[in-house]
Amino acid sequence: LRSKKVLISILLIVCVVSASFVALRLSTSAEYKVEGSHQTIYVEPASLHVTPCTNFTVRVRIRDVTDLYAWQFKMTFDPTLMQCLSVTEGEFLRNVGPTMFPGAVIDNVAGSILAACTLLVPPGASGGCVLAYVTFHCKAAGESTLNMDYPDTFLLDSNGMSIPRLVEPGVVVQQEVIYRYKVKFECRWEREVIEP
Repeated sequence: LRSKKVLISILLIVCVVSASFVALRLSTSAEYKVEGSHQTIYVEPASLHVTPCTNFTVRVRIRDVTDLYAWQFKMTFDPTLMQCLSVTEGEFLRNVGPTMFPGAVIDNVAGSILAACTLLVPPGASGGCVLAYVTFHCKAAGESTLNMDYPDTFLLDSNGMSIPRLVEPGVVVQQEVIYRYKVKFECRWEREVIEP
């Protein structure tokens, strides 16, 4: 598990650096300045109500980003209440060009997901859309927060530079289904005349 995490990070860094050299767009940190507000990675929907023994999917999205070339996030959840079934790549980067999505590292014992994706050629994507789809299975009633952990959650531009970001977690509320039955009793008396 640890070796797969290291491999994902190494592949991500190698792709970003190599593509940046090909484009001859590398710049030093002294020359590079981040403009605009912090970009936001967030879970959609922000709040979700589900019932035990059901599957559900949340979207990890980005908004207000410029030149996003690669991303990685580490999401944590309560493994006693839910388990992750799959993580699939969203449309944001692949709408711009070919990507590499090595697959997520899912740990349903610790309750964590590590996922990453990178473009293979510049330029990066700008705007906002879905980075990934995460599907869970609800195991029991309760409430779990879907957090994005720092520093394992980050954004890189096509120069290999870090993009400042904010994170908005999601909340999943697992509720037991309560069945209510309404029973109607009718009592009807009938009068019968008996002739002697």
